[in-house]
Amino acid sequence: MMDNAFKLLLSCPYGLSSSQVSVNFDESYDRVPHPDTDLENSVSEIWDKRVQQSSSLFNGKKFRPR
Repeated sequence: MMDNAFKLLLSCPYGLSSSQVSVNFDESYDRVPHPDTDLENSVSEIWDKRVQQSSSLFNGKKFRPR
């Protein structure tokens, strides 16, 4: 059994037990960069500008250990 390093945050109207839920953190599900480097760079530039304008934006993994 894996170490319980993650807290499950889920809303389900009918409820689920922890034995009915599993999560796969495999790297194969990570974001794949677009092959057009100009597009990737423009997205990064826009993101950087928006982060400077709003401190509430966060760029990180969806799931984090607690």
